[in-house]
Amino acid sequence: MKFYEDWGWPKDRIHPTIATYQPTGDATPKQVKDYVADLKAAGTTGISFYLPESYMDDTQWAQFVQGLADGMNGPT
Repeated sequence: MKFYEDWGWPKDRIHPTIATYQPTGDATPKQVKDYVADLKAAGTTGISFYLPESYMDDTQWAQFVQGLADGMNGPT
């Protein structure tokens, strides 16, 4: 997000992309719930999720829906 802010993008036009897989081979994937506070604090509007249908289970989907309800998608 900081990169785009530094280039003059307004926060409401920055839509971070999140993912729960670890491309580095880390055996502990990041959970959706781990993003909620950071995304709320960022002040952006909207998010993208990298290929969630490929690897998210029911628990991850529930965390995603709860995160949206808790405001990680920005102001409504």
